[in-house]
Amino acid sequence: MAGVSDAQIRRAGRWENGDQMTGCYITTLPFEFMRATADFEPAWAGSYHVPRATVQLEAWLRSQIWPQLNRWRDFEAEDKATGAFIELLHWLRDVLLQDAVFLRAKYPGHPVFQEPVFWSPQFFATKVREAAQESFEDDRGTAI
Repeated sequence: MAGVSDAQIRRAGRWENGDQMTGCYITTLPFEFMRATADFEPAWAGSYHVPRATVQLEAWLRSQIWPQLNRWRDFEAEDKATGAFIELLHWLRDVLLQDAVFLRAKYPGHPVFQEPVFWSPQFFATKVREAAQESFEDDRGTAI
């Protein structure tokens, strides 16, 4: 399977003989198998690149997705789990805006894309920048 070893496939299906080292110390996540099933080079952990993740979003545009999120930062110090969740939401806000460029083109009538933020000039400026960046994107074979 796409250059993945039998041992990785056995770990993915948990078809190994259960010894203590495997059960207690080795993660059950077979990374090579996971990379291969996601269509990346199995043996090289850095073989993927998401070009739209390099696009810097404007602060105003980010603040339009979950506007209360910046106020919630005050709760980070009180609880470690809450802080990690708020950090995740900040990251997901960027991912949503970066992916919305492509999703809006595919699903233009979706109710999410009727929100004012997706019709703002700032969003369209980001859309143009991302489309330009995508046109110069190397595929993973030439980037290596």
